[in-house]
Amino acid sequence: MKIRREIDKKAAEIRSKPVSAKGKVVFEDSTKVKAGLKERGESIHLAITAIPRYSLQGRPRMHKQFMFLQTGEADVIKEQLKSLKAKAIVHDGDMDLTGCADYIQRCLWHLPHQLGHFLWQDGLGIEAKKPYIKELINTLHHSVSVETMLQGYSKIINELKEKKYYHSLVHLQNAKKEITIAKEQGLPYPTTSPVEREMREINRRADVGTRWSVPGIENLLLVKTYNKFS
Repeated sequence: MKIRREIDKKAAEIRSKPVSAKGKVVFEDSTKVKAGLKERGESIHLAITAIPRYSLQGRPRMHKQFMFLQTGEADVIKEQLKSLKAKAIVHDGDMDLTGCADYIQRCLWHLPHQLGHFLWQDGLGIEAKKPYIKELINTLHHSVSVETMLQGYSKIINELKEKKYYHSLVHLQNAKKEITIAKEQGLPYPTTSPVEREMREINRRADVGTRWSVPGIENLLLVKTYNKFS
């Protein structure tokens, strides 16, 4: 109980510190942890900033800054993101983040992988899905300009519309306005990869075969993650 009280105290101290991402790019992601009463658990959201740097040997590195880690419904997380006053947010598409920053970029890694799920909902098997996913990956990552990216993206949308794959169609239509922001604004990373590395550590710490209380796991992960960035 003493350890629990110390963790709760430290978590409260961390939350009391002001944070800002003004002029920076925020990377936000979430993962499910076995906590609370919901069968699938609760979502833990993590937001960080990240900018590329290089070592003296010229090796690529990354400077990250902790923003927040918390559970909560979408409206709570969105208000927290708004309060950061970020230039841009890169996210996985689980929430509509319109208005949370000047620019919103959809993660170009998540988008084609999520397409696989929606193609399955439209009745396609593993082999039938592959051409669409491959074409989308090529369009998102190998287009030489914004114009060619949008042209290729529209071509895929039209193909899905002709085939009446409506789950997949809506998925791509909803994301269209957020796929070119990184190219247009020169964002360093068009994916959530900077924060994904931290999410793996969060999963490793949380998935220990027991069900946590929501405040308990949030405070523990908050302290652990914050200390890693300090």
